Amino acid sequence: QRQSMCNAAHLPSKGKGSDSKGSGAPKWQRNASLRQLYRFASKTDRWQMVAGVSAVVVSGANQPLQLVVFGQLLDSFNLTDKSEVQRRIFFLAGMYAALGVQQLITISIQTACFTTVAARQSLRMRAAYFAALARRPLSFFDGADAGGLASSVLEKTTAVQAGLGDDLAQL
Repeated sequence: QRQSMCNAAHLPSKGKGSDSKGSGAPKWQRNASLRQLYRFASKTDRWQMVAGVSAVVVSGANQPLQLVVFGQLLDSFNLTDKSEVQRRIFFLAGMYAALGVQQLITISIQTACFTTVAARQSLRMRAAYFAALARRPLSFFDGADAGGLASSVLEKTTAVQAGLGDDLAQL
């Protein structure tokens, strides 16, 4: 299954293998599903993705909490007792700062997890693509530019790495 992505040439096919969904695009140009993109993931990568997604959930829950704390901070100005106002403002400002620190930590964790997994995936994809190229007959390389093949592999795996890394974490 890992080799199926790599067996297609980087050049467009001449009408063969068009998309069965009626888009008219060749199979090699179809967008891959998220499951297909992570087929090169190891067990460690999957656990890192679980940690990254958990950090995303905690980070997402943090944002409404910041709004609640900020709203309570503004409401505390309506109290009549000055000492109570000061006490609540200090407490809620501390809570808001703690939520900010927690947000910084969870965003750092999610970015680190997604970026590390994306880099590993990209490395495995490059290795599989080069292995597929090594199995090609020598006549295949007669019509192809050697620098073009290498730059095509690098360009495509870099795009996948960017999509699986920070871009997916920011979703």
